[in-house]
Amino acid sequence: MNSIHYGWVIVALTVLMQIFSLGIFLYSFGVVLIPWTHSFQVSRAELTMIPVAIQVTTGIASPFVGHFIDRLPTKPAILTGIGSTVLSLVLLSQATSFWQVMLISVLPVVIAIKLAGPLLAQAVTAKWFRSRLGLALAVSAAGGSLGGLVMPPIIQWMIGFSDWRSAYLYLAVGAAVIFVPITLLLKEPPVADPPARQAADVSGGDASLTTFGILSDRIFLFAAIGLGIIVAVQMVFQYNLPAIGHDNGISPARSALLLSALSTGSIVGKPIWGIIVDRVSAHAVYLVASCCYLLSISLMLGAFGTVGYVHLLLSALAAGFGSGAISPFLGVVLVKRFGAANIGKTLGLAYPFLNLSALGPIVAAYAYSQTGSYNVGLFILAGCVLISAVVIVRSLRMEAMAERIPATVGGC
Repeated sequence: MNSIHYGWVIVALTVLMQIFSLGIFLYSFGVVLIPWTHSFQVSRAELTMIPVAIQVTTGIASPFVGHFIDRLPTKPAILTGIGSTVLSLVLLSQATSFWQVMLISVLPVVIAIKLAGPLLAQAVTAKWFRSRLGLALAVSAAGGSLGGLVMPPIIQWMIGFSDWRSAYLYLAVGAAVIFVPITLLLKEPPVADPPARQAADVSGGDASLTTFGILSDRIFLFAAIGLGIIVAVQMVFQYNLPAIGHDNGISPARSALLLSALSTGSIVGKPIWGIIVDRVSAHAVYLVASCCYLLSISLMLGAFGTVGYVHLLLSALAAGFGSGAISPFLGVVLVKRFGAANIGKTLGLAYPFLNLSALGPIVAAYAYSQTGSYNVGLFILAGCVLISAVVIVRSLRMEAMAERIPATVGGC
């Protein structure tokens, strides 16, 4: 079995890992929110500090974890992630106070999210593929969205069947039984190709790139910051779509379905974007993704008539579809720019920029508090998307023309 074929085994494993790690620790937080308020005698507001703490800690940890992934064989890296997932679930099931849950969340849970989540998944996948890299990265990235669809109802059913502590213990046993044997049988990836270009301008000619060299690279900065702006809009939709539906006179049940539409658009869009990224220039990919978000915001702002349920549904689908471009675009651009051998390090340094997305919901919430509407915040975010599209598309196009990166992002 050649490396390309076996690479799909790796992709399937990363999808399953993310269904567990992201599906449990990120997407299912709302399922345990009420049970935790009773178990730990704390308010909902206090518990919402947990996902914020996780996001901040993962942003800080990403550069170090990415550097670690590049230097550790695949099996130990995955086993560390699975071990952290199992340990986190066991510890959470035994927690007796809020501070214990917070401590567990910023230590083993963060390690699980990093080493059994998208950072490791993208880094490992990139080392197995030469052609069809964009498609592989896109399929791998679908694991998180699938986790959001699959795990919340499963955990809710398990809680109804027993309680949340027992549910976490069952999940811990399931993760160990499923992933440890599979991981022990894995092959290591083939020897990585040298970087696609010699990095003399960023690391003194040494193929082992320095952190400063990566952070000072214009393409890296434009891609990371530009995607951070897009993710910020995505986070606004993810947090506020039900509320926006309510503001437009839509029932709670139908408003909640807008989140399902957002996830559906992402799941459907990822393999499509993977194919596109392998065949279309980088600047065209970013331009079309930006247009998806501008269309989504325009629908929400009433640019195509009075905002109704159909407008919001189409808006959610457009944003979800656009989000499918994020992982394959970033992964392929970084591989072509710095080489597969440095993918963990470069992805790790890019993730803190993506975490700037936390500013999106803050901008939207502040706009709503001042005006009673999300429109001003959406206008601001639309302006940021438009400006970033102009700057990034121009920069990537110039780089492609100068042959510093290939014009076709995901070619063989």
